[in-house]
This record gives sequence, C-alpha cells and structure tokens, in this order.
Amino acid sequence: MGERICSFDGLDLRDEQLDILNVIREFVDNEIIPVAHDLEARDEYPEEIVQGLREMGLFGMRIPEEYGGLGLDLTTYALAIAELSRGWMSVAGIVNGVYIVSGMLAGHGTQEQKDHYLPKLAAGELVCCFMMTEPEAGSDVRAIRTTACSRIATGSCDGSGLLEAFDRALRRGVDDDARRREEREDAEGSPPPGGEQQQPRAGERFHLSWFHAGPRCKRRSR
Repeated sequence: MGERICSFDGLDLRDEQLDILNVIREFVDNEIIPVAHDLEARDEYPEEIVQGLREMGLFGMRIPEEYGGLGLDLTTYALAIAELSRGWMSVAGIVNGVYIVSGMLAGHGTQEQKDHYLPKLAAGELVCCFMMTEPEAGSDVRAIRTTACSRIATGSCDGSGLLEAFDRALRRGVDDDARRREEREDAEGSPPPGGEQQQPRAGERFHLSWFHAGPRCKRRSR
C-alpha cells in the first residue's frame, strides 16, 4: 500500500521545488497512507489531514503571495497533487477544489472579491467545490449546455425557473446518502442507545445551494 505510482525523481527540478515535494511526500507517507483506508471505509471527512495541509500552506499553492499563498508554478503544483493522490485521491480533490475556485477568482474576480476570498482560501478556511451535472452531461464538462444569466443581477431576468438538473442531482445525492447509511446500520447493528453523537460524514459538512435561472437564460446548442 502506498507504492509510488508517480515520481519526481530524476526530473529537472529546482532545489526549492524538490524541498516542497519531499515535505509533501513525507506527509503522505506518515499522515495519509496509514489512515486513508479506515477513513474511506467510514466515509469520514479527514479533518486532521486537512489541518496538516493548512499548516503546510498547501491550500495556497497556486494563490499569489500577495494574498497569503505560496505562488507556486503549475509544474510544482501538478507534482504535489500527484503525490497527494498517491496517498489518497480524496485528499487531492479537497486541495484541487480550492485551486479551481481560487484560480477563477484570481483570473476573473473583482479586486474586492480577491481581497476578501483569496486570503481565506490560501489559509484553508473555506472548502470549495463545483458542480457540473446535467441530464445529458453527467461529469462530461464539455457537454454542459447550461449558461449563466447575468441579467438576474440587474433584475431583467426574473429568476423564477429552477434549474431542474441541479435540483435532481442534489436530491439524488441526498437520497443515496441516506440509503447508504441505512445499509451500513443494518450491517453493523442499530446506532448506540441514547443518541451518541456521531462524527459528521463528508457530505454533511456542506450546505446545498440551488441556483435559479429565469426562462430567458439560454442553453448552448451542441
């Protein structure tokens, strides 16, 4: 378990790049691999691992230094993600969610948005995710046809129509989550008497958001 499936050995990297990657490699070997299987089996959010990532500043790898990030180049970031994935793909996904959101903010956000969000993202104070499910697309990003409607903000688009694709995807996820919990409790026995507090599962740490789009919001033709 934990056998390296990717390696930065032998690559033409700078000393500072190797220093960062070796620290991550050690963290993966000592803090992720020994617990990943059990956490995955319990469907438990890896809070202690995430705290370690915060302390190392890894949520800010691609965020500019002026906002509290490390400002690393893309090659170093990609190798860091590959090394985290060697330990547990889910951990790499947590970090990569911040990269995606912070990258959009850094490239396209207003100065006010950058000043407000990027330092918090670099510190790992916010957990980020994105959703791309549609009836015709699933996880195929290039097949997504829904577009944003900027007229909602100006009031010229009434926002009365709920995007049913998002609604169905979220509700299906909640239903599947409840079904898996029931199956696990049936296999393991009833929950402890007295309602002993349980560790929140990964999906319970996030609020579900529904996005509204008016009838004049269009979908791209294929």
